Amino acid sequence: MELITTLDIQQIAKLLLNKKNRTGTGVVFILGAGFSMRDTYNPAAKGLGSGWEVSKFLGDKLQMKNIENLQRTAEYYEVVFGKQALIQEVKEYLKSRLVVQESHRYLARLMHDLGDLKELVFTVNYDNLLENCYKQEYEKDLEVWRKGESYTSQKHLYKIHGCITSENHFVLTSEDYYNVKSDENLMKTLYSIFRDNSCVFIGFSMEDQDLMDILFNIRKLNDVNSFLKHYLVVPLEGINENRMKYLSEKINVRHVPMTSEEFLANLIAEYEKKTKMIR
Repeated sequence: MELITTLDIQQIAKLLLNKKNRTGTGVVFILGAGFSMRDTYNPAAKGLGSGWEVSKFLGDKLQMKNIENLQRTAEYYEVVFGKQALIQEVKEYLKSRLVVQESHRYLARLMHDLGDLKELVFTVNYDNLLENCYKQEYEKDLEVWRKGESYTSQKHLYKIHGCITSENHFVLTSEDYYNVKSDENLMKTLYSIFRDNSCVFIGFSMEDQDLMDILFNIRKLNDVNSFLKHYLVVPLEGINENRMKYLSEKINVRHVPMTSEEFLANLIAEYEKKTKMIR
């Protein structure tokens, strides 16, 4: 592991201690599709795939010759079959491929070791693998906030774009993203959280405009906390080099070139090391 990456993980572990002890700048984890994905380099691996795979699934039903991104294909599907049919189709597709990955086990362990901190994990994923893994490992439930509910700061996990256990609140189309961004109370709350914490994006594409807009707003308004470092955990091949430079220059995002499970395993080890030093 490179020295810079080691130092970044040490800093994130320190931020975790801050959050646990309610001192100084804390940290929040923001999970993207890559966090829940199977190992796509292993043909035998089972589990969820990329958004493009979901788009292809919907596109095949529409007999599309050229598959576009999920947002666009979802819009086509809604026009042809209706909103409810779109949501049900995506739900059934995801439910048939739910397999807990090592990333879920590591994060569940970290959350447990931290004493189930509130407002720690935010996700744009629809699956319920993390909360199911947590319950299986520790025989208790994570408190989960789902899109469509009144916001509360007393939850452990926040499902910003909906969940397969919800009926109608699913963010797929341009209109859905607009509705998230126009939810003034939610956006103000997320702004405050992102402003006051370093954000660790895990398996995140950095393409979800509703969340990206918050980081750009913090920078644009010259917020006193706009200097905070954020981190993107994704393998080297997972993001374009120039895209990474852009994110670094514009919103102070550092690249941690690791898989989700590699990063979390190292973070747990570093966090345990720091807690032992305090005792």
